[in-house]
Amino acid sequence: MLLDYPDKKYFESFMEAVAEFSNSGPTEHHPTSEEISNRADFLNYIQNMEDRRLGRNLKPGYVPDTYLWMIADSKYCGQISIRHRLIPALEQFGGHIGYAVRPSERRKGYATKALELALPYARELGLRKVLITCYKSNIASAKIIIANGGVLQDEIQNEGHHDLTQRYWITYRI
Repeated sequence: MLLDYPDKKYFESFMEAVAEFSNSGPTEHHPTSEEISNRADFLNYIQNMEDRRLGRNLKPGYVPDTYLWMIADSKYCGQISIRHRLIPALEQFGGHIGYAVRPSERRKGYATKALELALPYARELGLRKVLITCYKSNIASAKIIIANGGVLQDEIQNEGHHDLTQRYWITYRI
Protein backbone atom coordinates (compact mmCIF):
# COMPACT_ATOMS: atom_id res chain seq x y z
CA MET A 1 0.00 0.00 0.00
CA LEU A 2 1.24 3.47 -0.84
CA LEU A 3 -0.05 7.02 -0.67
CA ASP A 4 -0.57 9.02 -3.84
CA TYR A 5 -2.04 12.40 -4.62
CA PRO A 6 -5.57 12.32 -6.05
CA ASP A 7 -5.41 11.47 -9.74
CA LYS A 8 -7.88 10.78 -12.54
CA LYS A 9 -6.18 7.42 -13.23
CA TYR A 10 -8.03 6.06 -10.18
CA PHE A 11 -11.47 7.03 -11.50
CA GLU A 12 -12.95 3.53 -11.79
CA SER A 13 -11.83 2.22 -8.40
CA PHE A 14 -12.68 5.54 -6.74
CA MET A 15 -16.23 5.36 -8.07
CA GLU A 16 -16.51 1.76 -6.83
CA ALA A 17 -15.47 3.03 -3.39
CA VAL A 18 -18.03 5.85 -3.57
CA ALA A 19 -20.74 3.24 -4.20
CA GLU A 20 -19.49 1.16 -1.26
CA PHE A 21 -19.56 4.16 1.08
CA SER A 22 -23.03 5.10 -0.16
CA ASN A 23 -24.30 1.61 0.68
CA SER A 24 -22.61 1.38 4.08
CA GLY A 25 -24.15 4.40 5.78
CA PRO A 26 -23.00 7.94 6.54
CA THR A 27 -19.33 8.83 6.76
CA GLU A 28 -17.56 12.02 7.76
CA HIS A 29 -14.41 11.45 5.73
CA HIS A 30 -15.53 10.28 2.29
CA PRO A 31 -17.99 11.46 -0.38
CA THR A 32 -20.99 9.36 -1.40
CA SER A 33 -22.79 8.94 -4.72
CA GLU A 34 -25.05 11.85 -3.80
CA GLU A 35 -21.96 14.07 -4.07
CA ILE A 36 -20.04 12.31 -6.85
CA SER A 37 -22.04 10.43 -9.47
CA ASN A 38 -20.07 10.87 -12.71
CA ARG A 39 -16.65 11.68 -14.19
CA ALA A 40 -17.28 15.45 -14.16
CA ASP A 41 -18.13 15.35 -10.44
CA PHE A 42 -14.99 13.27 -9.86
CA LEU A 43 -12.76 15.74 -11.72
CA ASN A 44 -14.31 18.63 -9.79
CA TYR A 45 -13.64 16.75 -6.55
CA ILE A 46 -9.97 16.31 -7.47
CA GLN A 47 -9.70 20.02 -8.34
CA ASN A 48 -11.37 20.94 -5.05
CA MET A 49 -8.82 18.86 -3.14
CA GLU A 50 -5.97 20.58 -4.98
CA ASP A 51 -7.49 23.98 -4.21
CA ARG A 52 -7.81 23.03 -0.55
CA ARG A 53 -4.17 21.90 -0.44
CA LEU A 54 -3.14 25.30 -1.80
CA GLY A 55 -5.55 27.20 0.46
CA ARG A 56 -7.66 28.45 -2.46
CA ASN A 57 -11.43 28.92 -2.42
CA LEU A 58 -11.78 27.63 1.14
CA LYS A 59 -15.22 27.66 2.69
CA PRO A 60 -15.56 29.74 5.88
CA GLY A 61 -14.25 27.76 8.83
CA TYR A 62 -12.07 25.48 6.68
CA VAL A 63 -8.28 25.29 6.76
CA PRO A 64 -5.91 24.13 4.03
CA ASP A 65 -5.51 20.35 3.96
CA THR A 66 -3.66 17.80 1.89
CA TYR A 67 -5.49 14.71 0.66
CA LEU A 68 -3.57 11.52 -0.07
CA TRP A 69 -5.12 8.38 -1.45
CA MET A 70 -4.44 4.86 -0.21
CA ILE A 71 -3.50 2.76 -3.24
CA ALA A 72 -2.98 -1.03 -3.28
CA ASP A 73 -2.42 -2.95 -6.51
CA SER A 74 -3.22 0.24 -8.48
CA LYS A 75 -6.65 0.40 -6.79
CA TYR A 76 -8.10 3.18 -4.67
CA CYS A 77 -8.60 1.88 -1.11
CA GLY A 78 -9.30 5.05 0.86
CA GLN A 79 -8.02 8.48 1.70
CA ILE A 80 -6.26 10.36 4.45
CA SER A 81 -6.26 14.12 4.91
CA ILE A 82 -3.77 16.28 6.76
CA ARG A 83 -5.04 19.65 7.95
CA HIS A 84 -2.25 22.21 7.82
CA ARG A 85 -3.25 23.88 11.08
CA LEU A 86 -5.84 23.69 13.81
CA ILE A 87 -8.68 26.04 14.62
CA PRO A 88 -10.69 25.77 17.85
CA ALA A 89 -13.34 23.51 16.30
CA LEU A 90 -10.68 21.07 15.03
CA GLU A 91 -9.04 21.04 18.45
CA GLN A 92 -12.29 19.60 19.79
CA PHE A 93 -13.03 17.14 16.98
CA GLY A 94 -11.25 16.41 13.74
CA GLY A 95 -7.68 17.25 14.65
CA HIS A 96 -4.94 17.38 12.05
CA ILE A 97 -5.59 14.03 10.38
CA GLY A 98 -8.69 12.14 9.26
CA TYR A 99 -9.00 8.97 7.20
CA ALA A 100 -11.50 6.61 5.62
CA VAL A 101 -10.98 3.12 4.17
CA ARG A 102 -13.49 1.75 1.68
CA PRO A 103 -15.64 -0.94 3.30
CA SER A 104 -14.34 -3.86 1.19
CA GLU A 105 -10.73 -3.02 2.12
CA ARG A 106 -11.11 -2.69 5.88
CA ARG A 107 -9.27 -4.89 8.37
CA LYS A 108 -6.24 -5.15 6.07
CA GLY A 109 -4.04 -2.65 7.90
CA TYR A 110 -4.39 0.11 5.30
CA ALA A 111 -5.35 2.88 7.72
CA THR A 112 -2.50 1.99 10.09
CA LYS A 113 0.00 2.06 7.23
CA ALA A 114 -1.53 5.22 5.73
CA LEU A 115 -1.19 7.08 9.01
CA GLU A 116 2.44 5.94 9.29
CA LEU A 117 3.12 7.14 5.73
CA ALA A 118 1.24 10.43 6.25
CA LEU A 119 3.31 11.55 9.23
CA PRO A 120 6.32 12.62 7.09
CA TYR A 121 3.95 14.79 5.03
CA ALA A 122 2.77 16.42 8.26
CA ARG A 123 6.38 17.04 9.28
CA GLU A 124 7.02 18.68 5.89
CA LEU A 125 4.16 21.06 6.68
CA GLY A 126 6.03 22.07 9.85
CA LEU A 127 3.76 20.25 12.29
CA ARG A 128 5.84 19.18 15.30
CA LYS A 129 3.01 17.02 16.61
CA VAL A 130 -0.40 16.05 15.31
CA LEU A 131 -3.77 15.79 16.98
CA ILE A 132 -6.02 12.94 15.90
CA THR A 133 -9.49 12.40 17.30
CA CYS A 134 -12.02 9.61 17.21
CA TYR A 135 -15.19 8.66 18.98
CA LYS A 136 -14.65 6.45 22.02
CA SER A 137 -16.83 3.79 20.39
CA ASN A 138 -14.49 3.66 17.37
CA ILE A 139 -12.10 1.13 18.87
CA ALA A 140 -10.51 0.32 15.49
CA SER A 141 -9.52 3.95 14.94
CA ALA A 142 -8.11 4.25 18.46
CA LYS A 143 -5.95 1.17 17.80
CA ILE A 144 -4.68 2.72 14.55
CA ILE A 145 -3.72 5.93 16.33
CA ILE A 146 -2.03 4.12 19.24
CA ALA A 147 -0.11 1.85 16.83
CA ASN A 148 1.39 5.00 15.34
CA GLY A 149 2.48 6.44 18.68
CA GLY A 150 -0.69 8.24 19.68
CA VAL A 151 -0.99 9.18 23.35
CA LEU A 152 -4.44 9.84 24.75
CA GLN A 153 -4.72 13.42 26.02
CA ASP A 154 -8.31 13.25 27.20
CA GLU A 155 -11.91 12.39 26.45
CA ILE A 156 -14.38 15.21 25.94
CA GLN A 157 -18.06 15.57 25.22
CA ASN A 158 -18.82 17.53 22.07
CA GLU A 159 -22.14 19.31 21.81
CA GLY A 160 -24.60 17.40 19.66
CA HIS A 161 -22.76 14.07 19.89
CA HIS A 162 -23.76 11.26 22.22
CA ASP A 163 -20.32 9.62 22.16
CA LEU A 164 -17.20 10.92 23.87
CA THR A 165 -14.40 12.21 21.66
CA GLN A 166 -10.94 10.87 22.40
CA ARG A 167 -8.07 13.24 21.59
CA TYR A 168 -4.66 11.71 20.87
CA TRP A 169 -1.33 13.38 20.12
CA ILE A 170 1.48 11.93 18.06
CA THR A 171 4.77 13.73 18.71
CA TYR A 172 7.89 13.30 16.61
CA ARG A 173 11.09 15.13 15.82
CA ILE A 174 11.44 17.23 12.71
